Amino acid sequence: MPIVLSRARVAGGARARPAAAAAEMAAAARTDHGCVSYPFDAGLEGPEVGRSREVLDAHLAHSRTTAFLARVRRPAGGGPALAFHTATG
Repeated sequence: MPIVLSRARVAGGARARPAAAAAEMAAAARTDHGCVSYPFDAGLEGPEVGRSREVLDAHLAHSRTTAFLARVRRPAGGGPALAFHTATG
């Protein structure tokens, strides 16, 4: 099961726009086939979890994801850093 951890630092006062984009993105992504979990918060919520790497790759290629990344890149100073992990067992 692939797990993605992402982190983005947002300049003070620029939090509202990326937070709104994140909330919209999470709500939409949770409806994707194979999405197990897609949390967002201000640093305390857990990782995104998909059923397979193929499901995750499809999510990352989705126009909704690329639009989200475009919305958060400027306030986050270059966009989120992604870390991919695979859970076994």
